Amino acid sequence: MRFLLVTLYLLLPSSSTPYWDEWGDPAIQNRVAEFRSLRRQQGIDIQSLDECGMRLLGQCASDIERGAVYFEVIEAYTQKGLPNPARVQELVTEALRFVESPPRRAILYCYGGDASRIRSRDQQEQRIVESVQWYGRGLREIQDRANVI
Repeated sequence: MRFLLVTLYLLLPSSSTPYWDEWGDPAIQNRVAEFRSLRRQQGIDIQSLDECGMRLLGQCASDIERGAVYFEVIEAYTQKGLPNPARVQELVTEALRFVESPPRRAILYCYGGDASRIRSRDQQEQRIVESVQWYGRGLREIQDRANVI
């Protein structure tokens, strides 16, 4: 399901900024570079990265910058193995308000679904329902976008 979601988004023509050029603005690139350098530090924990990301959000001047920072914080969580799935879902929900790039939005929906699968390990049925809802919202967005084109 996840592969299908990302693949479909990548195949859709985009009237918005292309995926790879979305953060061409030097201010945004600087924010992203600053956060990525923090992520590379040995022994830094996810809570510290989250706090740094939230501080960076306070310095953002535009919605695109906010989306870039949210995306990087979420990426940090996923690369650490989704240690706090509920937090990832909160961040994904916020990031979707600011991220416009269709491929990045597809990735965010996948992360939301993945966090649901992990979040309620003891309740398999609820876990499946929640993850399918996340993936379904992403697929619905793809379908709506395809109907507009």
